[in-house]
Amino acid sequence: MTTFLLVGAGLLLAGILLRHRSANSRVAQARDSRLPTSYDLDNPTHVLLLDSVRDKYSYVLGYDSSRFAACLFKPASMLPFPREDIRTALEALLAFARGERSSTLLDASFRNQQSIDQLEVALLSLDNFLDVPEDQIPVELRDNARLGFGLSSRPDSSDADI
Repeated sequence: MTTFLLVGAGLLLAGILLRHRSANSRVAQARDSRLPTSYDLDNPTHVLLLDSVRDKYSYVLGYDSSRFAACLFKPASMLPFPREDIRTALEALLAFARGERSSTLLDASFRNQQSIDQLEVALLSLDNFLDVPEDQIPVELRDNARLGFGLSSRPDSSDADI
């Protein structure tokens, strides 16, 4: 089975090719599980969770039809999972793509520079989701950039008063 990650406006990440697809009951079980703090790439449930996180985050990046669609900075409330959970999943995939981790369930064809580059962009894009209420993030591009870059230059932007 091939899955894809869309980054930004249509940048395509080479698919994660799963060598084995588990039964539907295992997929449902994976969706109901809490996300792990680290991923075992030889655990079918963990691989399914990785794919779910990647798929839902890619949808947010690639198919944003919200009022923030044209904006660089968006509310973190748009993320399908907490930022750190997404980061953990993408870092596990990046380690596999770089050849730093092995897996009997992920296909080695995912180990290429395009996958590495696009996972890195996806990780960087996480920082564009601000822990600011939606109604306090401007949609006018210049104001949006000012807010986002102003927050990202602060030492602890998550506690910023807007």
